[in-house]
Amino acid sequence: MYVHIGENKLILSSEIIAIIDKKTFEYHHANQKFLQDGKRTENIAGKIYKSIVITNDKIYLSPFTTHTIKKRFSFL
Repeated sequence: MYVHIGENKLILSSEIIAIIDKKTFEYHHANQKFLQDGKRTENIAGKIYKSIVITNDKIYLSPFTTHTIKKRFSFL
């Protein structure tokens, strides 16, 4: 099944490794370097993102909260 994570982006649910809240993720400075890898990171939220979705191949910056994405998983 696919999960909509924002801006017409659908991801296969089996490929999602983690969904992390922005505030939790930014708490540690080492995580900022993790996001700076432009080849793997895709900002689908525009300027302001609320969560980070980590998959096998990419890191997505989503405009949806972790709670919203979690609710979409419950429908599967």
